[in-house]
Amino acid sequence: MIKEVEVRSLRGLTFRKGAFEAARINIITGCNGAYKTTLLEAVAAALLTRADRGEMYALAALASTMRMDDFWLYGLLRDGFEISIDGTRYRGTPLAYPGGYGGRIEDGEGPALEVAISVMQIPTPWGAAIQYNTSINPNPQRPPPERPARFVAFATPNPIAQNFVYNLMKISNLAKAVELLQRLYGEEGFKTITIKHDELNRSQLYISVKDRDLPIQYLGSGYAAVLLLTLAATRDIVLYDRKPPPPLARRQGGHPNDRGRNHPVDRHNPKPRSHKHNTNTRQQRGKHSGDKQERPREDVPRRRGTTQDRKARTRPQRQLPVTQ
Repeated sequence: MIKEVEVRSLRGLTFRKGAFEAARINIITGCNGAYKTTLLEAVAAALLTRADRGEMYALAALASTMRMDDFWLYGLLRDGFEISIDGTRYRGTPLAYPGGYGGRIEDGEGPALEVAISVMQIPTPWGAAIQYNTSINPNPQRPPPERPARFVAFATPNPIAQNFVYNLMKISNLAKAVELLQRLYGEEGFKTITIKHDELNRSQLYISVKDRDLPIQYLGSGYAAVLLLTLAATRDIVLYDRKPPPPLARRQGGHPNDRGRNHPVDRHNPKPRSHKHNTNTRQQRGKHSGDKQERPREDVPRRRGTTQDRKARTRPQRQLPVTQ
């Protein structure tokens, strides 16, 4: 469990007050471009230096779903970062690599891990094809960690690819995950979690529900996310990057990540924005348009009402008798 994190710099941006104490469950919120995913990547890269060497490639592949980029680790080291976790400082820098690209992660004891990407051109009948090979090399002069960091960093991929399922099942404890699901939904619900091959010979994650084996894609996005998080919860540290819903869902439901609805001030446009956007009256449009001034009330043309409204206006009003 992480107790304290201090952020010094992320991708060239320096933080003066970036230290915070970590609780058992931590939620990081903010608008787009607030370095939320970059912070999770930096923590994942730092923990990767203390991970089991047999799980490094699986952990790096799972963490690529946060940025949706297979070369996320090189991109982070290229731009640079510096953080401290529980008093240990980690620093990522680019590294010159012959015939490709590379980066290095250093801790308090010196170089801890290097990342190298080699580029190869393969001739084909249609031209030259480029092939990339990524290697993660821990410092060979250091012994393996006595207590490896059991962590996982990921985001729910769409679609759930075979490589993601294989890497997640490789580092997860299935018996513990089934126990957590039974505590959550009852013993009559989920029973087992297995990997099976479908008719297309694809590796799919299946779950037994009431004597039926169903792939998690048919359980719905909500149940699929809960199942993936339950598998990840078998690790000691979970870094989960929740992606916002599509734009249509944000417009209908008013998602908190939608700056226009829930944040009066846009980071890219410092001018305050009103919460009332879909206004149709001339008065509200003139009030929030900025350069347009509000028109006087007598200049606003009246709308022609319905037949009942016209009858109500032309109907003589009843006068009450005057008593002296």
